[in-house]
Amino acid sequence: MKTQRVLFALIFVLFFMPMYSQVEDEVYQEEEAEIQLSDENPEAKKAAMKEKLVEELNLTAEQQEEWEDINQKYKPEYQALKEEAKASRERDKDKYKAVRQEHDAEIEEILTPEQIEKWNEMKKNGKKHMKKRMHERRGRG
Repeated sequence: MKTQRVLFALIFVLFFMPMYSQVEDEVYQEEEAEIQLSDENPEAKKAAMKEKLVEELNLTAEQQEEWEDINQKYKPEYQALKEEAKASRERDKDKYKAVRQEHDAEIEEILTPEQIEKWNEMKKNGKKHMKKRMHERRGRG
């Protein structure tokens, strides 16, 4: 419970407090830009975030050590949750694919060979269109 409060306070300080002051907001945006630049290097991003925490919360050396110990304690749990979510997505994808194949097989039973060919082409074009839309969304996000 204490850890949750600390994490909530951290999130609040990092993301919401700078919005209340124009000067703080400008500083925050500059720091965010620096962190985003390090997105290719997770270790650099982690170090930048830690530096910001230490500075913003004025953490003592002892607090920094304890913070790191707490982070290391929970790291395996977060990793397990991440892996579980990934496995769940894969299972769901496999289930969807199986249902889709059954559905398509039944549809093909009522179509002529020419209709099947045309339908397959329509599905292929639909997939291309969907991929294009997803790419566009990611570009805007």
